[in-house]
Amino acid sequence: MKNKNMLEECSLNTVSLTAEGCLKLKELSAVYHFPTEFNGLKYEWNHVAASFWEDLSLLVQTVSHLKDNNYRFLPVSVKKQSQQQVKQLLKTNGSIVDIGQALVKDLKQILHLSSDQKANLFVKKLTSSQRTGRTYSQLSMPFQQDPHYTEIIFWAIVHQIITKVSQTPEEYSILPILLPLEMKEQLVTDTARKTKEHLDKGLDLQRIANARGLKISTIEDHIVELSIHDPGFNTNVFITEEAKLLIQQTADLLQTTRLKPIKDNLGDRFSYFQIRVALSQKLKGVVRT
Repeated sequence: MKNKNMLEECSLNTVSLTAEGCLKLKELSAVYHFPTEFNGLKYEWNHVAASFWEDLSLLVQTVSHLKDNNYRFLPVSVKKQSQQQVKQLLKTNGSIVDIGQALVKDLKQILHLSSDQKANLFVKKLTSSQRTGRTYSQLSMPFQQDPHYTEIIFWAIVHQIITKVSQTPEEYSILPILLPLEMKEQLVTDTARKTKEHLDKGLDLQRIANARGLKISTIEDHIVELSIHDPGFNTNVFITEEAKLLIQQTADLLQTTRLKPIKDNLGDRFSYFQIRVALSQKLKGVVRT
């Protein structure tokens, strides 16, 4: 740019656009519209976007292959952390069919926020059992036939997805699980954190409700929220691992996450609250009454 007389040095380590540079910028700005959703400072320097995309793309690829009973494939990500994240998610969130349906629902809902062109770009970057994700060059036609500009548009979509999921995690089932640990912890509301502080002091539910002037049912809601969004929260004080597994298996057998059919099947062995806790760890989403 300096050789083309678009930049000039002002002082030590600083430069500015020349008049010719300003004209070129104006010309390019009419063609390349920088996406407002792109937030490099928040999602690029700390690799949040790259990590989220690796986990999501690997999950989509894995679910797609497993649904087709194809257990041998080259993963789109060789990072051990991404592979462990996907394995854990598949192990604790129901059948492959359930996860696939929830994932499709999440992606359809969130991609409605983007234009058809941008949604198409995002989907075609994904790899499934039927096709390999396309390159930026292959997808650049609607974006000035510029692979670099296409890449910026793509990452802006990823940034938008992360922002929306972190703001309203209750609207999605699978996508919040893929957020980085520090972002998951931020999803816990202040009122749920206060309940956790009381729990950490050894208070039971009734005493916490009395201390906070809240109903026990509200404290139970906080515990379910903590179970979903706080990765380090231990629910074993409320229900054993064996009981959780039995409830989750019953939900799979009945093919429902509704509380009443599950409780009717199990009788009086567990409370509605315990069933909610068990399902919250299985589905990582809002359990319907």
